[in-house]
Amino acid sequence: MTEYVELTIKNNAGDTSPIKDSSLYISLYAGSTPYTIDAMTGFCSAGSAGDTAIPIQFSNLANKVLKLDSSEQMISGRLYFSSSSTPISSGGPSITECPDYFDWLEFTLNGPSATSKQLVINTTQVDQFGFPITINDMAPPDPVYGTAAGIEPSATRSGILNDFKKLPSPYKNCLLKNSKANTDPDLRILSPGNAIVKDPSSDLAGVFSEVLKKFFEQAPYEPKPDQLMIKTPVYIDSVAGYPYVGILTEVTETGIDGYQHVYPVLQFNYAGSTDAPNPLGIANPPPTGTGPYNIYFPLFNSNAGVAYPPPPHWWMAKSGIAKGSLPKESTPSQMVFSANGAFADNAFQLIAGKFYSTQQQKIIGDLENQLNVAFNRGFANSFLWQTLTGSIAPSGNTKNSAGFYESVVTLGAPYTNQNLPNTAINLNVGMQVLSYASSQPLKISAIPIASGNTFTVISEKEILAQNTQYLAFSHFYEGIEVENSYAKFFHQTSITIGGRAYAMPFDDQGGFSSTLTSNWQSTPTSLTITLGAWD
Repeated sequence: MTEYVELTIKNNAGDTSPIKDSSLYISLYAGSTPYTIDAMTGFCSAGSAGDTAIPIQFSNLANKVLKLDSSEQMISGRLYFSSSSTPISSGGPSITECPDYFDWLEFTLNGPSATSKQLVINTTQVDQFGFPITINDMAPPDPVYGTAAGIEPSATRSGILNDFKKLPSPYKNCLLKNSKANTDPDLRILSPGNAIVKDPSSDLAGVFSEVLKKFFEQAPYEPKPDQLMIKTPVYIDSVAGYPYVGILTEVTETGIDGYQHVYPVLQFNYAGSTDAPNPLGIANPPPTGTGPYNIYFPLFNSNAGVAYPPPPHWWMAKSGIAKGSLPKESTPSQMVFSANGAFADNAFQLIAGKFYSTQQQKIIGDLENQLNVAFNRGFANSFLWQTLTGSIAPSGNTKNSAGFYESVVTLGAPYTNQNLPNTAINLNVGMQVLSYASSQPLKISAIPIASGNTFTVISEKEILAQNTQYLAFSHFYEGIEVENSYAKFFHQTSITIGGRAYAMPFDDQGGFSSTLTSNWQSTPTSLTITLGAWD
């Protein structure tokens, strides 16, 4: 007997909104495969890859429930909601040009194995915000985040837009005006990267330029044999688990103009046993995994003026693994906002005339997205950014008097003694603690002994135990330096449940995204998707 994952849809937008029941249309894809939705039963059936999904009018959906075959694999699923009956392609509507109201959820059913019995789902503002969407009543619940995620149920679309308009001046360019007469003046909020695509002259195009210069234009640092880079933290490759240390240096290679040029890079190499603790007991990576891995200063003569070199020759590669070219005119800030260009060149870079292997691409991709997140969250140049080893004790299910779950982190050694970067800097109350294994937001609430090896952390959710591993410490979204104010906005608890949002690429680092994971044994997952109030 076929069993179904059931998605109940509630539309609270209101009868005067552009997405009232009779004006709301739903489309479903998994990758490039469209799905047909049976209006009478809610059953969703796969069509032919490459075809276009036929939208269903919400008011015609008899029970307001979509049913997905729980035995199927649906990779890179998207559930679209639109104010128009115009069919939506698998790639989605044009964020910057589509004249309709729309938004969507992302999900994967059963992942790479149809036996895993798992639904992973999230709301997203990575590309835009169209209108409020909330996931709630998920059963079985996510083991950490429970049953709900997305826009806070009390938040309205008009309230969110009005609050967004209070952001610093450059971010007003994110508001896409409605081209239709006698309608809401704001069609959607574009992500900063898409706002730059819409208007390359936008002030957003230069937001991160000075921060990038501050980071990359320091004098190259070459450590002594027994000394690590102090300015740059240890990075952890989240795929293989190996620790990598980055130093600022320079490389010389051919540019796209055919001439030799010097390029500032943040260069990573595997941190051997003499450089960093290995609490997980992981064997050394194979020789091809040790490095070097270069993250390039993303200012070139094509996007920042003649004072800088042209992009390296592989930037315009047309064959091999890369299968295309990188955006040489993309502004440095757009590369930060969109995590593209120099922060997504792992399939393009050439080492000794060869593309990186699949394993190497994963490693450099993880290093690039971690640095990208540091710029977006506003702590890339912070001297407080550091990585140490430690274990996390379980909190139990009892909250403290302030309403938080509380636990203790025990470092592998007093942090002032660990042979890692930045260990001369004290930890601070209020710092975020990113566990690369648990992906759960934690914050330091108390440090009993100034130079000891234990401190207290808190979380809104029950804290699960983690054995000794690498932990990253930093302050972010606190105005230390320029930050992604768009992402910061959607991480407010008045906007999103628990302040968790997918508001930029890789926002899942540290558990700050809106992702919920439901695993089941016998009864498939069920949940409710609620479209929030318009006004």
